[in-house]
Amino acid sequence: MPVHTAKVVLALAGVVVFLSGTRFGLPWLRWAGIALVAIAWLLRFYRPSGPRRSVTTPSEVSQ
Repeated sequence: MPVHTAKVVLALAGVVVFLSGTRFGLPWLRWAGIALVAIAWLLRFYRPSGPRRSVTTPSEVSQ
């Protein structure tokens, strides 16, 4: 759930920054907005790993 929240926040912040850059005519601000949206898009492919299993030895399995 935290990754989903981060994606939404980054995407919305990117759109706001991009629109601010367009409004004020600042190309570096537009590129910063594009970068934020790109990072949010890249987070789409992030999958957190599941819980780690403990390693058991054969002697522990037979008990």
